[in-house]
Amino acid sequence: MLIIRLSRVGRKNDPSFRIVLQEKHRTPTGKAIEFLGFYNSRLKQKSFKEERIKYWLSEGAQTSDTVHNLLVDAKLINQPKRKASAPKKKTKEKTPVEAPTEQKPESIKQPTKEIEKTSESSSEEEKPETKTEESSDDKKKKEDQPKDEQTPNDAKAEEVLEDKAKKESKKDDKSEQEVSKDKTEKTADKA
Repeated sequence: MLIIRLSRVGRKNDPSFRIVLQEKHRTPTGKAIEFLGFYNSRLKQKSFKEERIKYWLSEGAQTSDTVHNLLVDAKLINQPKRKASAPKKKTKEKTPVEAPTEQKPESIKQPTKEIEKTSESSSEEEKPETKTEESSDDKKKKEDQPKDEQTPNDAKAEEVLEDKAKKESKKDDKSEQEVSKDKTEKTADKA
């Protein structure tokens, strides 16, 4: 598809444009099939090859909005002007998200964090494992409650807590392995 549009030429801060015929998929500064005139926006100068422009329009070439408006001003086209500026993108309105009014069940408790011991510390005590345990009453309540009644937030919260507990246990295993390696290295150094 052919299009008649402006191609910027001229130096920095002094724009002037060529009116060119190009393939639509090419960049405006790319290879042009034919030069059809020029337009200097600062000095309001314009020049067109009227016969060639009319020929290409009759062959089915399209015009950009700005070139269309220039041709309307020059009385080469008998059509109304088009809106040349690009429409602004609509920003999505932020709708406030209401917090759930339901209270969290007591059975979902966040695990407590213990202070992690650094490898530089001289104490060789092992870190006790901390896990959240549900009371038997809470477990029974949860089992009695059908899954349909459980809210999606409860299920997500449980999954998140399980993931955190797994990650912490992996970290604990790694730290225990590092401590045991340090012990063996120290005993080897003493001997």
